[in-house]
Amino acid sequence: MNSLKPDLLQLRKIRDQYLLWLTQKGTRQKKINEWLGIRNETEDQYALMMEDEEDLPHHEERTWYVGKINRTQAEGMLSGKRDGTFLIRESSQRGCYACSVV
Repeated sequence: MNSLKPDLLQLRKIRDQYLLWLTQKGTRQKKINEWLGIRNETEDQYALMMEDEEDLPHHEERTWYVGKINRTQAEGMLSGKRDGTFLIRESSQRGCYACSVV
Protein backbone atom coordinates (compact mmCIF):
# COMPACT_ATOMS: atom_id res chain seq x y z
CA MET A 1 0.00 0.00 0.00
CA ASN A 2 2.85 2.42 0.79
CA SER A 3 4.11 2.24 -2.78
CA LEU A 4 0.66 3.34 -3.99
CA LYS A 5 0.40 6.41 -1.74
CA PRO A 6 2.06 8.85 -4.17
CA ASP A 7 -0.23 7.65 -6.96
CA LEU A 8 -3.29 7.88 -4.73
CA LEU A 9 -2.33 11.40 -3.64
CA GLN A 10 -1.92 12.45 -7.26
CA LEU A 11 -5.30 10.96 -8.19
CA ARG A 12 -6.89 12.71 -5.22
CA LYS A 13 -5.45 16.05 -6.35
CA ILE A 14 -6.77 15.50 -9.89
CA ARG A 15 -10.18 14.53 -8.49
CA ASP A 16 -10.24 17.66 -6.32
CA GLN A 17 -9.33 19.82 -9.33
CA TYR A 18 -12.27 18.41 -11.29
CA LEU A 19 -14.60 18.89 -8.34
CA LEU A 20 -13.50 22.52 -8.05
CA TRP A 21 -13.99 23.00 -11.80
CA LEU A 22 -17.50 21.54 -11.63
CA THR A 23 -18.36 23.81 -8.69
CA GLN A 24 -17.01 26.87 -10.50
CA LYS A 25 -19.15 25.98 -13.53
CA GLY A 26 -22.23 26.07 -11.32
CA THR A 27 -22.76 22.39 -10.63
CA ARG A 28 -24.49 21.97 -7.29
CA GLN A 29 -22.67 20.03 -4.58
CA LYS A 30 -25.68 17.75 -4.18
CA LYS A 31 -25.39 16.70 -7.84
CA ILE A 32 -21.62 16.15 -7.58
CA ASN A 33 -22.13 14.00 -4.48
CA GLU A 34 -24.81 12.04 -6.33
CA TRP A 35 -22.40 11.35 -9.22
CA LEU A 36 -19.76 10.22 -6.75
CA GLY A 37 -22.24 8.07 -4.85
CA ILE A 38 -21.83 10.11 -1.67
CA ARG A 39 -24.92 10.50 0.49
CA ASN A 40 -23.10 12.51 3.14
CA GLU A 41 -19.57 13.72 3.79
CA THR A 42 -18.68 10.77 6.02
CA GLU A 43 -19.31 8.41 3.12
CA ASP A 44 -16.62 9.93 0.91
CA GLN A 45 -14.65 6.72 0.43
CA TYR A 46 -11.82 8.50 -1.37
CA ALA A 47 -11.22 10.77 1.59
CA LEU A 48 -11.34 7.80 3.95
CA MET A 49 -8.70 5.98 1.88
CA MET A 50 -6.20 8.79 2.15
CA GLU A 51 -4.12 9.80 5.11
CA ASP A 52 -3.97 13.44 5.98
CA GLU A 53 -1.19 15.07 3.99
CA GLU A 54 0.25 16.40 7.25
CA ASP A 55 1.07 12.81 8.22
CA LEU A 56 3.31 12.26 5.21
CA PRO A 57 7.04 12.31 5.95
CA HIS A 58 7.78 14.99 3.35
CA HIS A 59 5.08 17.39 4.57
CA GLU A 60 7.52 19.30 6.77
CA GLU A 61 10.20 21.16 4.84
CA ARG A 62 12.76 20.65 7.58
CA THR A 63 12.80 16.91 6.81
CA TRP A 64 14.02 17.38 3.22
CA TYR A 65 15.32 20.93 2.68
CA VAL A 66 18.95 21.21 3.77
CA GLY A 67 19.85 24.61 2.38
CA LYS A 68 23.35 25.51 1.30
CA ILE A 69 25.45 22.33 1.10
CA ASN A 70 27.47 20.94 -1.78
CA ARG A 71 26.89 17.74 -3.76
CA THR A 72 29.48 15.75 -1.81
CA GLN A 73 27.84 16.67 1.49
CA ALA A 74 24.42 15.73 0.08
CA GLU A 75 25.73 12.34 -1.06
CA GLY A 76 27.16 11.78 2.42
CA MET A 77 23.84 12.62 4.08
CA LEU A 78 22.00 10.16 1.82
CA SER A 79 24.56 7.37 2.14
CA GLY A 80 22.92 4.24 3.55
CA LYS A 81 19.38 5.64 3.32
CA ARG A 82 16.42 3.74 1.84
CA ASP A 83 15.53 4.01 -1.85
CA GLY A 84 13.31 7.01 -2.44
CA THR A 85 14.94 9.13 0.25
CA PHE A 86 15.61 12.61 -1.08
CA LEU A 87 16.78 16.06 -0.14
CA ILE A 88 16.62 19.49 -1.72
CA ARG A 89 19.58 21.84 -1.50
CA GLU A 90 20.60 25.15 -2.96
CA SER A 91 22.34 24.69 -6.29
CA SER A 92 25.71 26.20 -7.13
CA GLN A 93 23.75 28.14 -9.77
CA ARG A 94 22.28 31.18 -8.08
CA GLY A 95 18.51 31.00 -7.56
CA CYS A 96 18.32 27.30 -8.43
CA TYR A 97 17.85 24.16 -6.37
CA ALA A 98 19.13 20.61 -6.70
CA CYS A 99 17.33 17.40 -5.78
CA SER A 100 19.39 14.43 -4.64
CA VAL A 101 17.63 11.05 -4.54
CA VAL A 102 18.69 7.57 -3.37
